[in-house]
Amino acid sequence: MKQPTNHILSRRIQIETLSPISIGDGEVLSPYTDFIFNDNQDSIHLLDKTSIVKQIGEKEKVKGGLMKEYIDGIYSSFNNNRSEFNLKHFLVERMEMNTTNEAFRTIKQYGLREDRRREIKTMVKDNGQPYISGSTLKGGIKAALLYDWMLENKEGQAAFDKAMRELINVYDKCRRELEDIEYLARKARPSRDDKFEIRQLKKRIDQKGGRDLKRTFNRIIDGFLTKEPKNFPRDFNHLRVSDSTLMEEERTIFQAVKRLHYTKQINIPINLEAIEPESQAEFSLKIIPQFNHSGLDYLNSEKSLEELFHRINIFHRHNIGLELDYLDWSTQFENAKGEERRSFRNYQNFLEDLYLKIKNVLPNEAYMCIGFGKSFFYNSIGLLAYDWEGKQDDSQSDEIPVFQKYWQLFFLGNDGQKDFPLTRTVTNEGIPMGWVKIKF
Repeated sequence: MKQPTNHILSRRIQIETLSPISIGDGEVLSPYTDFIFNDNQDSIHLLDKTSIVKQIGEKEKVKGGLMKEYIDGIYSSFNNNRSEFNLKHFLVERMEMNTTNEAFRTIKQYGLREDRRREIKTMVKDNGQPYISGSTLKGGIKAALLYDWMLENKEGQAAFDKAMRELINVYDKCRRELEDIEYLARKARPSRDDKFEIRQLKKRIDQKGGRDLKRTFNRIIDGFLTKEPKNFPRDFNHLRVSDSTLMEEERTIFQAVKRLHYTKQINIPINLEAIEPESQAEFSLKIIPQFNHSGLDYLNSEKSLEELFHRINIFHRHNIGLELDYLDWSTQFENAKGEERRSFRNYQNFLEDLYLKIKNVLPNEAYMCIGFGKSFFYNSIGLLAYDWEGKQDDSQSDEIPVFQKYWQLFFLGNDGQKDFPLTRTVTNEGIPMGWVKIKF
């Protein structure tokens, strides 16, 4: 183990967005009250409602009834998704407002449609300026370091191997319940009785050891990342990541995203507020070389930052490699036509290009996926479970992949788990969300 030193490393890290980035703040914009499309639909006008109400009040003196029409229209929209109130017509035609008015802020949009009145999920900002939160960046770093520990460190390998073997035992105990859940979930329209039965089956799985299994995995993860066992302090307090610097308001876009499915066609669009590609910012990263955990002692070295970036790159290159394998196996990609095929192709091209960049990356550069839309496998345990090659006893051999046993036990809260993890979130053009390049 490398001995801790007192030399604190503190660096400013440059960050560049390679695809749209959205880190949600839990809020939404309504198509009935908060925004309208411009005439050619390449941008959206975000409305300053305070300014609009003020201008309606002034116009009311000349043309009566406008305030009541506005309030009644907004109220009917809240209570009826098929409301005939047209906010754009009211503001531009009835109010005769020009969209260069101070009440309108114009933002570029990609893939949203005016005829589909869908809300927009908003992202974290400071007084209108977008940024990338330090907790999001640190979370992405943690996933890579945990993956490295369980992949390369003997202690981590042993802990994960033990947990996976316990998972096999629990699965065998719960096989009948899991098969029944999958059968009921496959029904096109599960009845109320079906849903009740699924809940009862889940309870029985918990009683048979599912809850204890999750605790076992959580103890492994928490012991490495955040908890404070007797043998070592809270090591991850020694890795500190700040929020990024604020970016210009003009870097904000509205982005339509959809899901690609590897075995069937689906259409589940979502509208997001996002940071556009090729945006740049900085954040500070501080490494205090007092790591005592055997899986983190390389962070005490003089080249701790290079070591950190190397592990981030390995984790994401392995993930991209798996995604490219999935695309080679995808029956839906093979049979897709038109827009869907273009999306699959763009997704594949983006990942192939990124894979080569990571393979030939410089020591002071790293690529990572953060925020909305990153796939399940960027949760490091998922990729490890997929690659686990432990052998079952001949008496237990059932030709069911261990990874399938893993996700069936760990995603009982999702009745559609039969499809897991075969969907990927991409932009309307098929570009994966969330990719950034960091550099020091």
